[in-house]
Amino acid sequence: MSGKVDKADPDALTQRQRTFADTVMGGETKTLVEAYRRVYDTNGVTPMQKKAEGIEASRLWRHPGI
Repeated sequence: MSGKVDKADPDALTQRQRTFADTVMGGETKTLVEAYRRVYDTNGVTPMQKKAEGIEASRLWRHPGI
């Protein structure tokens, strides 16, 4: 065994990742970015920060465990 974490294993998610998934699936927000901002307590001020949040929200949503 290589010691790597199975990313598809839901138990391998961090608490924030699990909360993000629950927030999206529960319909608490309209967009992935809103859910990401709520869970990770961000508030992109500049256009670059907002773009980065969108990229990270999308990347997190594609995580196999989510």
